[in-house]
Amino acid sequence: MSSLGCRVEVLKHCTIDGELEEQTRAQAVRFERASGSVLARDLEGACPDATHVVDEATFDQEGRLLDASLRPLSLAGVDLSGSWEGVARQPYGPYQKYEVRLDLRQTGNIVTGTTEIATPDGENWGRIKLEGKLDGTRLYFADIEMLDEETDLFLEWCMKGGYAVVDPREWTMKGPWRAMACSSGTLDLDRASR
Repeated sequence: MSSLGCRVEVLKHCTIDGELEEQTRAQAVRFERASGSVLARDLEGACPDATHVVDEATFDQEGRLLDASLRPLSLAGVDLSGSWEGVARQPYGPYQKYEVRLDLRQTGNIVTGTTEIATPDGENWGRIKLEGKLDGTRLYFADIEMLDEETDLFLEWCMKGGYAVVDPREWTMKGPWRAMACSSGTLDLDRASR
């Protein structure tokens, strides 16, 4: 499942191996997953946006969902330290796509590092210090300081913040970002090195 803010989405092609207990009740069927952490790397199928698994669900006799509780996925044993490369998109910005490289260091659930960002022609670039925190499979991040830059007279880098959902099986992360006085966008990154 993907549970981000108020939006919950069932990822039909994303599963996890394991035992589900089925208990028949008078008017419902209940599924309960055994207790303990559920590791994101143990998922199977198409799961790039997965943040949670169904912990318990109750259905009526016709199969309609009555209620459900979710359990967050864990990135335990996964280290995000290293380089991540890809693109930052900004559909309503001066450029719609930028080349991005994040060099990250992870200590527990704290992530620090730098963002290198450039226009497609490479003529405008910036190097920005970032800080972040892991929460389940989400990396919440914020730019905190411009370290170095080269830009045209009318271009200024956005100091952005947002989150990216990490898929440790595919070594990808993607998600939205926002910045003051800039139109919002998205990040789509792949692990380049560890």
